[in-house]
Amino acid sequence: MTIDMPIEPDADDDTKAGIAMFVDGGWEMLRQRVVDEFAKSGVSESAIEFRHYVRMQYYGQLNDIEILSPHQQIEEASQVDDLIAAFEDAYGKLYARSARSPELGYLLTNVIVGVFPERCRDGRFSARVTGLRKPEPRLGSDFAFLVGVAEPNEILRDMRRRVTH
Repeated sequence: MTIDMPIEPDADDDTKAGIAMFVDGGWEMLRQRVVDEFAKSGVSESAIEFRHYVRMQYYGQLNDIEILSPHQQIEEASQVDDLIAAFEDAYGKLYARSARSPELGYLLTNVIVGVFPERCRDGRFSARVTGLRKPEPRLGSDFAFLVGVAEPNEILRDMRRRVTH
């Protein structure tokens, strides 16, 4: 879900706490939509593992990076600081550390909820939830659904298949 939430370099704790509430609210909204969609197929919330991500960039840059949040719920300014640190770490691995620009501030562009159904090894959920052809079963395979809702009627915008051996 697109949020385009700036974090100024000198943002105080109250501002960061407000950003935390906004991000967490986006995750909760996406999470509830996923729960409702899986419920249509008889899958309970307890059978789903959620992971929360954001897409971030330095303010003014064109490319954002997808970051797994170090906290699956963000309520405090310090947790926003941890999210920024995770972004800085990922950015430093992708680009030269000297290319970092924290003085520009940051832009949270999207919140994303990763969905990992517990019993997805047979491919049942990927076929039923997305309407795609059922994949060939593979022992030890794991299908991950990355969900971002851009419009209210669009529940599964993005699906990625991850196979572990």
